[in-house]
Formats: sequence, structure tokens, C-alpha cells
Amino acid sequence: MSSKTQTLEREKRWSLPAGISAVFAVVLYLVGQIVGREGVGAPDGMADYLTKLSGNHSSALLGGILQGLGLALLAAPLLYLFFAALARSDRMKRGLMLVMIVGPSMVGLGSIVSTLTLLSASDDWQGDATPGISQCFADAGSGSTEGSADKSITEDQKTECRDDAANDLRDDQSLVGLAVGLSVAGALGFLVGLMYTSLYAMRTGLLSRFWGSLGMAVGNSVVIWRPKSGRDPLWQLVIG
Repeated sequence: MSSKTQTLEREKRWSLPAGISAVFAVVLYLVGQIVGREGVGAPDGMADYLTKLSGNHSSALLGGILQGLGLALLAAPLLYLFFAALARSDRMKRGLMLVMIVGPSMVGLGSIVSTLTLLSASDDWQGDATPGISQCFADAGSGSTEGSADKSITEDQKTECRDDAANDLRDDQSLVGLAVGLSVAGALGFLVGLMYTSLYAMRTGLLSRFWGSLGMAVGNSVVIWRPKSGRDPLWQLVIG
């Protein structure tokens, strides 16, 4: 049996499991989002999120685990496409297959660790009694228009103070550094793997120019993207 025939048979044998794993990964992630938002809904800022999260630890943790597993499972279809392209090109680096595995796995683990930091922050959240909020209220009140009869602050200012305190509380959690490290390293590995595999899959005819270019563009856009808050993108992933 020729090498080409063996390659095609191997790809055919693994194509269904790879396709199923891709669909299952997406479904698992979406289910995790739904479960994680049970009792939380669409929070109005970080302070509101921590308040609602305090009474829904179990569903939030389960949702975070499901989302993390879904992200990690994306390694399977990416690895399948990598080996399919590798069999057709002698210019690809076989050692990069580790990137296809480690990247998504670290992103998934980072998502789970991030959920743990949010749960920990919700335990420490004390509403308006949280350290820093009273001082923020006082500072905002002192900045009222001079001569105004009412020195009280507006509800928008109070909300901003609460959200700032909630974000600071979240960033002070002990596992934040680990979550950021895992998410950044994993995201870079995953996206480099996605761009590299898409390029060679396009060159070897496995993907059309459209899909190959789309894969590289998605990888490039996420690498250079930064959230407006300047915080780790993984937080945006966790709280939506």
C-alpha cells in the first residue's frame, strides 16, 4: 500500500472523531456559559456580578469547568488538521504539534483558574462596606459643583466607585497571576498554531484560500486585540 493511500485512509479514519470533537467543544463551551450564568443573568458591571455570584458558586464553578474543557478540546481538530498538512508538506516543523496541544489546554485551564479567582473575590465582596468604596464616595462628593446645595454624589458615580472597588478586589486575588500567565501563554500558543496550520493547510490544498486566510486573519486579530479596560482578555471571556 502506497504512503499516499495510507495517509488518506488515516485521515478518513480520524476525520469523524475530529469533527465530533470540534462540535462537542463548541457545545460544551456554550453549555458552560449558560450554566455559569444561572442566577447571575446579565450583570450590570463587576460589582453587580460579584454580588450575584456570591449566591451561585456551584453553577458558576461548573460553568467555568465546562467552558475550560470546551476550550481545551479544540486541540483535537487543530491537531488533526496539523497532521493532515504535515503529511503533505516536508517544510512543516513536526515539533510544533506540541503547540497545538499545549495552547488550547492552557487557555482552558486559565479559564477555570479565572473562575476560581472570581469566586474568591465574591466571597470577599462586602457591598458598600468593601474597603475603598467609602473613600471613593467621599472623593466623588467633594468634587461636586461649588455652591451646590446638594453635595451628594449621583448613582452613576456610586456605580463607578463600586465597580472600581470590585475590579481591584478581583485583581488582588492570589490566583490572578496564574490565570493571566496561563491565558496569555495559552492564547499565544493556540493562535500561533492556528495561523501556522491554516497557512500550510491552504498551501497543501486542504483548505481553500478563503478558509485558510480566514484562519490566519482570526489568529492575527486576536493576537493584537486588547480590551478597552486594559485587563486580561480572559476576564472578558469569563464574564461575557
